[in-house]
Amino acid sequence: MKADTTREIIRKLLHMAMGLFAVALHWLSPWQAALCALAALCHNLWLFPHYGRRKLERPEEKTLGYSGMIGYPAIVLTLCLLLPSSAAGLDPVRQASGAEPTNVLWAAAGAWGLLAFGDAFAALFGLGLKGPALPWNPRKRWTGLLGFILVGTPAAFALAYFSAYGDLRISGPALVGLGGACLLAALVGGVVETLPGQIDDNLTVPLAAGLVLLLFARFPWGELLLGRTVPGAVGPPSVWGPPLLLLLLLNAALATVAWYRRWVTAASAWMGAFWGALVAAGLGWEGYGFLLLFYLLANGSTYVGLGRKRALGIAESDGGRRGTQSVFSKGLFPALFALVSPVACVASLAAYAADTVASEVGKLSRGRTLLLWSRRTSRAGEPGGVSLAGTASGLAAAGLFSGAFLSVLMLQHRLYGTALPRFQAAFLRADLIRFGFPTGWAQFTRWMPFVALLLFVSATIAFFLESVLNETVAARGWFPKPIIHLLTGALAGLLPFLLATVLSRPCDILALWMAR
Repeated sequence: MKADTTREIIRKLLHMAMGLFAVALHWLSPWQAALCALAALCHNLWLFPHYGRRKLERPEEKTLGYSGMIGYPAIVLTLCLLLPSSAAGLDPVRQASGAEPTNVLWAAAGAWGLLAFGDAFAALFGLGLKGPALPWNPRKRWTGLLGFILVGTPAAFALAYFSAYGDLRISGPALVGLGGACLLAALVGGVVETLPGQIDDNLTVPLAAGLVLLLFARFPWGELLLGRTVPGAVGPPSVWGPPLLLLLLLNAALATVAWYRRWVTAASAWMGAFWGALVAAGLGWEGYGFLLLFYLLANGSTYVGLGRKRALGIAESDGGRRGTQSVFSKGLFPALFALVSPVACVASLAAYAADTVASEVGKLSRGRTLLLWSRRTSRAGEPGGVSLAGTASGLAAAGLFSGAFLSVLMLQHRLYGTALPRFQAAFLRADLIRFGFPTGWAQFTRWMPFVALLLFVSATIAFFLESVLNETVAARGWFPKPIIHLLTGALAGLLPFLLATVLSRPCDILALWMAR
């Protein structure tokens, strides 16, 4: 057996062995788990190099001075700090009988399971079974992605459920609810793991998977599969009725036109059609309208001043056509958010639109362009560069999304009264509960401007953060732009609720972090 293969097998066995410590999360509070992860990080930094870490490091890690064995405990520490969540509703059968979940680290445990076992078996399947390479990353194989999903899904489920309840007496509703979330998290985490150009996928996979677990652990998979509409919504009795079918046909037609006009590649057209179908199924015509608004702003700004951009050598490659990595990274979280939260979906799209419009307008700017982190002058089109014209156009795009969101809700309130269409019913049922606001009609119009403002602020924060990350992270080759897009889109969708909690109930965050 080659030395490189032996090293990789030993690393993956160690990877899985460390994952068994996730069982202990059932008995720990987030701050206790964070202290344990901090101790592991200190061990791998200062003690492990003296008796084994150097032998297990890859050649490129020795060159960079960074090892994935540092990133592993670091990301576990991050999970313990970021993912504590109430586990109520994970198993409604046990909850109805009085068996409440006893721990808030179930999502961290599930994401850790995917990191430890899914990532390890992806490498082992790829090494042992070989098979065809992935089209977007020739260094990864389809067998590895399959191994990640097949092993990571049950590992994530078992660790998340045990962390919440302390046993594995699983009911049918829990298997459908949490099991579906774990399968979706494995699919998302597996694809993120295959994206090329990452300095360490240990950092990106569990973050993406953990977010999916938080979003979808209580998702009504049964209602979706049976075609039931959002409770309280007007219209046909099934989400698969004529209005949705008509919207799906329009979605397919638009994807075909985009491919025919060479605005996107063939593969990205198919992927964009899939994301559009998810948005249509989740939020109907209103949500799909926001997706069209993003596409028009992003695609339109790309072709503004295209001749001058080409002359300067800063135009988008391939004639401005979006490839699969761009469509995947900017479509994944808006599509997932569309199934669970209108506010998160629109905020994510607003952040992406602001970034794209600002970049394309900024390339044409004749004024001064600055890098926010280093505070030095840069040339137009340099990653992370910020100009006055580009920033103003980006903020205008975010404001357009925020204003449109408020207008849609107010208009529907005026047209339908208390008979809710699907988009508004989903918002009132889920998002207002997440914000902690009253859901009655008497308070509805009073809270909407505040929600729209939080949406704008969240998109703006993600917009400026992406500029900093492009300058500090992407420009240094640590992570590619698709990873930056995934991070900022996810952050933009979560920030409205985090900001609302900090502003209205700051003690809730501290209480959750201290609780088991």
